[in-house]
This record gives sequence, structure tokens and C-alpha cells, in this order.
Amino acid sequence: MNVQETKFSSKEFLRRRRPEKFSDSTIRETGTLDRVVLEHFLSTLNTRNQELQFEDFAKKYVKK
Repeated sequence: MNVQETKFSSKEFLRRRRPEKFSDSTIRETGTLDRVVLEHFLSTLNTRNQELQFEDFAKKYVKK
């Protein structure tokens, strides 16, 4: 049998186990939004008087 030697790195183990504890780790947030729902929401913004709220949301989203 051919046994491969693997180097154990405690730092890599801990990084994979708890990435939030490392300052250079990033957390990605993902979400899904149905196109039909988005189209309906955007088309009814004006009737609900939420143009400014949506504008603020879009600005914050772009900054991310």
C-alpha cells in the first residue's frame, strides 16, 4: 500500500473550524430572489410611496 504523508497544520484546522475567529476570513452572504417577485416589487414602488427607501437601500447595497 502506498500511504501519502500529509502535513497537519493546526492553524488551517482551526481556520476551517472557526473562520470567524481569523481577521482575514470573510463571510459571504447569499440569497435568492425570484424574478417575478422583484419585478412586482419594483413596479409597485411608486404606488406605495417607497422610492426614497428603495434609493437608500440601493446605495447601501452598492457600498457592500
